[in-house]
Amino acid sequence: AAGKAAAGAAGAGGESYESLPLSDEALTLVATREVSAGEEVLLDYGPRSNAQLLNTHGFALPTTAHEQLQLELRPPADDPLAPLKVRILEAGNLTSPYSLGRSSLSSDSDLLVALRVLAATRDELAGSEQTGDKGRGYARAFEGSPISQGNELRWQEMLARRLRPLLEEREALSTGLEDAALLGASDAARLGAPLAAGAAQRSRGHLELGSRRRLAVVTRASEKLMLRQLLAELEGRRRASDRALAAARAALVADKSEL
Repeated sequence: AAGKAAAGAAGAGGESYESLPLSDEALTLVATREVSAGEEVLLDYGPRSNAQLLNTHGFALPTTAHEQLQLELRPPADDPLAPLKVRILEAGNLTSPYSLGRSSLSSDSDLLVALRVLAATRDELAGSEQTGDKGRGYARAFEGSPISQGNELRWQEMLARRLRPLLEEREALSTGLEDAALLGASDAARLGAPLAAGAAQRSRGHLELGSRRRLAVVTRASEKLMLRQLLAELEGRRRASDRALAAARAALVADKSEL
């Protein structure tokens, strides 16, 4: 089943079905091309995280592009703009929790919109006549655009502060090295590693428990990998901003020296 999910295609050639008519007693799948007798037909499980796959289908994938977590994200209680920011997000049909995935930082995802609004200052929310958005500076977030350079730096740091504890929480359960050791041992059993004479029957329950544990470890390891990748991306953006700021300062100093 896991291999079928990884392929992610409905039909051997990747074609989708035209319709799913529901009769009184059966669900009929109608192929859009000829399917030979004995030909493998694959089912697309959709863009689900490992936690979702494990919960609904009973398996998890060692690597998946669709890993995600639900992130609780609200303005700090001491933020005087908190009520306003919540109203702005609710008006845009955005409420916590938000889906956190690998593509969350490179698109106009709900999470990215929320981060930009939550990190905004009063002036950034209000906009200005100079920028042509007086009274609705926050609208740029909903349009998928940065509100300001300072806002970008603030939401990135805000998100990094939320992600670090999530990674630490999972690392406390098992480190990367421990994950590798657990998955290696479990894979050996799943691949039929020889057991001592007479041990197969006694170990059957243990192997079943090991299989369940492996799925839990795969799911947790996949979440940790995604969190590490997102934190690395945020750190890369921070360093790029620092370099750009240093270059701007150097150019300013050079201009003054020429004067």
